[in-house]
Amino acid sequence: PSDLDLDEVRSALSRIDGVSEVRELRVWTLSSELDAASVHLVVDRADSRQPVSEVAKQLFQGHCDITHGTVHLSVHGHSERSEVVW
Repeated sequence: PSDLDLDEVRSALSRIDGVSEVRELRVWTLSSELDAASVHLVVDRADSRQPVSEVAKQLFQGHCDITHGTVHLSVHGHSERSEVVW
């Protein structure tokens, strides 16, 4: 979407408590009224994955008006990923 500032979105995601790195942020238009997003967030601890995914989802839905997406999560120093789709 041309009206979305990806640098601002990346910055907002990086300020989520527990996020140590934002990777692979992608946002695209599915139709004239529907946008989607995908992001890989690296978190500090395994127990922060759930709260981080909820805050990221709320950010996309509330700030960006994006209602479809995927948040990939991994713990710093580990290669294993989990994902949350909404």
